[in-house]
Amino acid sequence: MQPQLKAAIYAAGMTQKGLAKRVGISELDLSRIVTGRKVPAPPLRSRIAAALGRSEGDLFKPMEEEVTA
Repeated sequence: MQPQLKAAIYAAGMTQKGLAKRVGISELDLSRIVTGRKVPAPPLRSRIAAALGRSEGDLFKPMEEEVTA
């Protein structure tokens, strides 16, 4: 799960639907990213971070932290 991403969307006064449209993906894909069911490719991470005015490091956990046993 990416709670920091969800918080950043809220803090930016955006909805997931609005952010998805802004970065060019479906609302479903963004929902999957927020819930941790999908890992975005680096270019998409950059677009999401830029749209929210944040750094990628603020929004996404390093890959090794996303893997669970």
